[in-house]
Amino acid sequence: MAKINTEPLEHLIDRQLREHDYYSYGGMTWKPCLVNDEEIYDALLNPQKSPYFEPLHIGSGVIKTLLQSNATLLNMMFYAVYSGYLFSLIVNDEKYDKKKWSYYYMHKKLNGHIYEPIFISLLPPIFDEEIGDELKEIYITDSRNVFSLVYRCIYSFISQTGLKNSNLYEDIDKDSSYYKEVLPDLLNKMHTKGIHIFYAGKQFHKRQDGKDLTSKNLWGDKNELE
Repeated sequence: MAKINTEPLEHLIDRQLREHDYYSYGGMTWKPCLVNDEEIYDALLNPQKSPYFEPLHIGSGVIKTLLQSNATLLNMMFYAVYSGYLFSLIVNDEKYDKKKWSYYYMHKKLNGHIYEPIFISLLPPIFDEEIGDELKEIYITDSRNVFSLVYRCIYSFISQTGLKNSNLYEDIDKDSSYYKEVLPDLLNKMHTKGIHIFYAGKQFHKRQDGKDLTSKNLWGDKNELE
C-alpha cells in the first residue's frame, strides 16, 4: 500500500501556527531528536512491545486505558506530534541520560503521564468555567492553543483525504502492510512535526519563547516518574 502524502498537512500546520505567531518559516530539526519507523512501530503500534497495549488493572478487573479506547487515526497522529515535542525536550535537557532515554524508553517510562493531559488540552475554552481551576491549570493557554491548532489541522486533513479514522488498536489488521509500514511512516512524519514545533519556540523566539508546552504534571524531573 502506498505511503500517505502528508505534505499538504505539514504545510497546513505550518501556516496555521505562523498565522498565530507560534512558528517561523523554517522547520528546524536536530538529528538526535529524530527516530526511525521501527522505533515508532515498537513504541506506538507493536502489540508485543508497545506499552500502550498493556491492560490497566483496577482491583481485580482489567479495563482499557484512555488511549486504547481512543486510538483513532486522528488521535494517534496528534499523539505522535506531541510525543515528538516531548522527546525533543528530553533530548535537549542535560539531566536525562541519552543512552537510557530512547524514544521507546520515554513511552515505557511515561505512558501513564503523557496521554491523559492531551485529551484534557483539547477541552474548548467554553468549558473553562465548568471544569474548575485545578483542571484548567493542567495546560497553559499557549500550549492548548498550539496543540488545538495541530489537532484541527489533522482532522481537516483526514476528512479531506477520505482516510478512515479507525481505532488503530482495534479495527486494523496488525499483519497488514498498512499497519506495519504505512502507519509507522505516517506517525514518524508527525513526530518530526513535533520536533519543528519544539525548535520554533527554542530558536525563533515567537509566542512560544520561554514556554514549556507540556502539561504541568510533566514539568520537573521526569526521571522520578513511575
